Amino acid sequence: MSDTIAAIATPQLPSAIGILRLSGPGTLTALDRVFRAKNGRSAGAQTPRRMVYGDLLDADGSVIDNVLCVRFPGPDSYTGEDCAELHCHGSPVVLNAGLAALFAAGCRQAKGGEFTRRAFLNGRMDLIQAESVADLIDAETAEAAKNAVCQLDGALSRAIGRIYDGLMDMAARFYAVVDYPDEDIEDVQREQMLDTLRTSQQELETLLPRFTGELMQVPPMYSAIKINGQKLYELARQGKEVARPPRPVTIYELEVLGQDESGDWLLRIRCSKGTYVRTLCHDIGQALGCGGCMSALRRTMAAGFTLADCHTLEEVQSGGEALLSPTDSLFRQYPAYTIPSAEEERRCRCGNPLTAAVPDGLYRVYGGDGAFLCLSRAEGGVLTSQKNFFGA
Repeated sequence: MSDTIAAIATPQLPSAIGILRLSGPGTLTALDRVFRAKNGRSAGAQTPRRMVYGDLLDADGSVIDNVLCVRFPGPDSYTGEDCAELHCHGSPVVLNAGLAALFAAGCRQAKGGEFTRRAFLNGRMDLIQAESVADLIDAETAEAAKNAVCQLDGALSRAIGRIYDGLMDMAARFYAVVDYPDEDIEDVQREQMLDTLRTSQQELETLLPRFTGELMQVPPMYSAIKINGQKLYELARQGKEVARPPRPVTIYELEVLGQDESGDWLLRIRCSKGTYVRTLCHDIGQALGCGGCMSALRRTMAAGFTLADCHTLEEVQSGGEALLSPTDSLFRQYPAYTIPSAEEERRCRCGNPLTAAVPDGLYRVYGGDGAFLCLSRAEGGVLTSQKNFFGA
């Protein structure tokens, strides 16, 4: 990369400290134009990785702020090239003036994620580590931050590397035996192959916990989520791609069931609503370094209903409405409450709250004749209807 980039690295809000970051071959030249050290030395003469006190200057040489400057020579820097940071007072006015001075000194505005992109292109981190930087920034829970920092540290990359090396070693020996039958190369034994595959599956299963729990998931472009009033799939059909903010989802269980006849891996997933399974498959493939996509999806449970509750189209055509489940079956996960008197049932049917000595929570409320009346919430000994079903 021949150009030098610069950006404000801290939020644009008033704060004690704000940071300007720059990276590229012209870092030292730009620093000499915008920073005047109190010790009188040029930027290149300063001790690397040590804060130096001085003045931040605008394009006319006027002082913008008193700052601390630190430089990081490449290739042992975050991006792998010459980098520097200017630690200013955290006024947005000061930061924007300092950034304008850097632009006047030959820098250009860094694009979103460009510092990390340069780190990846210069070999300072692999793709998994680069993606984990964004995950760490977007983490909304301690567990999500912990998972991201483990990936940033290279733990996931090392685990994937062991799987890859084992499979490549087995494949190389297999092709060597086939291509050079006259050479004295030991045959690959079936049990050795199975042992390698079992080991790889075990290693893969140890990675899956990194994709369980609370996660921040970026929805796919082909989805019905709206961005600025437009559905993503409508934009995707126009060939457009827009930034999608990650959304919190929960993966409760993630299990490898094995491989099918085509060689595809079968996963069993129990997840929260709003989870895109195809995105999860993509993310696992990205983490493994091989890519991944969902080839088939079979929903085995939803809202408490399982495959045992399902009917074929032929059964629906012959059975008709007789196959319909009662309305209260939708709420069977909640406890039932039967109204004890006709007067209280009358009050319930008129929309009035009821007094009930029950723990707080949601309840299926029934009349004296067993009719399902409403779904109510109990709080402080009072049942208040959330949704009425009588008369429906």
